[in-house]
Amino acid sequence: MPVLNGTQFGLFERTQLVGYSTGCTLSLSQDLPEKTTKDSDGWVELMPGLRSAEIRVTGLVNYDADLNFEQLANRIITKQKVTYIFRYGNHYFWGYGFVQDAEEITNQDETVSFTVTIKLWRNLYYGLYTDQLPWDLIFTPWEDMLVQWESA
Repeated sequence: MPVLNGTQFGLFERTQLVGYSTGCTLSLSQDLPEKTTKDSDGWVELMPGLRSAEIRVTGLVNYDADLNFEQLANRIITKQKVTYIFRYGNHYFWGYGFVQDAEEITNQDETVSFTVTIKLWRNLYYGLYTDQLPWDLIFTPWEDMLVQWESA
């Protein structure tokens, strides 16, 4: 894999890139409960348990961006589950997630920034990025159109 830099990382909500992001982190974790058997000779053995994934994005606040802090924070109020894609280079992870927390940060004489944490729900998928969407996201534009139609 070639050397990557931060400009090749991005967080997308469906097909929309989070605007003005300055950092993005994908964290994967797994519980490892201890177990033992007669065959372990007194050594601890581990058993793979529950897995989880979390995406954290930081950025600069710009309310004119197509997808900004205000819209991400609104996902908490509406309890909306959305498709999120963490892209790096030509690879991506994607899954359905909920915004866990959203924080807007400001200090005197500094640019306003934000931090948003997204907990992914159920399965996490991995793939190589091409010019096409992941196969499960092909119907996303149609779903968006349906939501807009129903809200009109």
